[in-house]
Amino acid sequence: MLSKPSTMAGKSTKKGSGNKRPGPPSRAPAARAAAIPSQPAPAAATRTSNPTPPPSPASAPAATGSGSWWSRLSPRGKVAFAVGGVAVYAAGVYGFYQLLGPPTPSTRDVDPEHDTRHDACAIDQPDRRAVYDEIARDYDREISRDEWAMGMLLVRRWMVGKAQGDTLEIAAGTGRNLPYYRTPRVTHLTLSDTSSAMLAEAAHRISPSSSPTSTSLIHAKDALPISLIEADATRLPFASNTFDTVVSTMSLCSVHDPTLAVREAVRVTKPGGRVLLVEHGRGHYDWLNRALDRSAAKHAEKWGCYFHRPIGAIVEAAVVPVAREEVAEAVATEPVARIASVTRLHLGTTWLIEIEKMRASAAVTMDNEWVK
Repeated sequence: MLSKPSTMAGKSTKKGSGNKRPGPPSRAPAARAAAIPSQPAPAAATRTSNPTPPPSPASAPAATGSGSWWSRLSPRGKVAFAVGGVAVYAAGVYGFYQLLGPPTPSTRDVDPEHDTRHDACAIDQPDRRAVYDEIARDYDREISRDEWAMGMLLVRRWMVGKAQGDTLEIAAGTGRNLPYYRTPRVTHLTLSDTSSAMLAEAAHRISPSSSPTSTSLIHAKDALPISLIEADATRLPFASNTFDTVVSTMSLCSVHDPTLAVREAVRVTKPGGRVLLVEHGRGHYDWLNRALDRSAAKHAEKWGCYFHRPIGAIVEAAVVPVAREEVAEAVATEPVARIASVTRLHLGTTWLIEIEKMRASAAVTMDNEWVK
């Protein structure tokens, strides 16, 4: 009887000693880590959840779900980024053109190497006016993107915005300059062109309900009175000293005799008035002019425009009269107008020229002589 208790006691002692044995070494740190969060174990766990080295950029979005840098931008940040990018691009293009083709004060200075053989380009070329009747309907759609890319809309706005008073636009085409005439600065506008189809498009632009035969319209936006007239830029049906401003944009490349066109523009301008020209022609560089020469004929077949003409020489010849037998000596030796300013863009191929009318008497005397 006494031996059984001792046996049970022995067993009990063994079990008790078995419970007191330390557990396996791998369990002890885990138990201590659970009991004491400040021990190094959590740090090890943290390093395990965010291992080193960090994941590659390609795998980071998938792991974190944060997306690309663009998706992390706020809507306002995206707008600012886009506007800034466009501004930097525009400034770069403008600076590039200004560095390679700076504005110059005189047509003679900007083209000192002018080859007189190119003067034939002014008149010894087929008359392409019929081309404009064919392309009138699609003209605006075809050239709008190119003009936007070249910044020509800003150029048109800048030059045409200088018009004032009673204004004439020669070779007005489809009326692409209409948005840039400012009222009440401009009191009346006359659009002239040799192509009736182009004028019909201009009439539709002014008033969609107008007919192709309309000759007098009112611009609905600003109540500007506008007249349309089919006329040759080299033989304008107006008396001398009629208009305060004459505008021409991209027309000297198209008319058969651009020198006569400039002379006519000066003739119908009032003393103290201005002729505003935006034209394209020969540039600053020989390699560029050779490229224009090679493609000019093909371009004219499609667009009716010879874009390699020597604009500076044409304007200078028109403004400084050459002595003739039928012109009075006083008129031939005194200037009728002067070139007030010349600016060239796009490697020199875009010409912005302002001509100031000097004397009324000379223009009256030469009224009929210039167009003979």
